[in-house]
Amino acid sequence: LEVTKTQSGPITGALGASLSYFVDYKIVPKQFTPGIEKKLSRRSVLAAYLALGITLALSRLWNKAQEQRP
Repeated sequence: LEVTKTQSGPITGALGASLSYFVDYKIVPKQFTPGIEKKLSRRSVLAAYLALGITLALSRLWNKAQEQRP
C-alpha cells in the first residue's frame, strides 16, 4: 500500500472544525457537550471553532516546511 499526501489543508481544516462543532452540539447528548457556550458568547464560540479550523489548515503548511528542512 502506498500512502499519498494531499494538498487540501484549508479544506481539511474547515471540515475538521465543522465536524467538531457538529459532534459537540448535534450528536453528543446535551449533558456531555463542552459547555463553553454557557461562559462565552455565541460569537466567541464561533471564533474558537474558526481558530481550530485555521490551526488545522495551517498545520499542513507547518509540517511541509518541517519536511523540507535539511
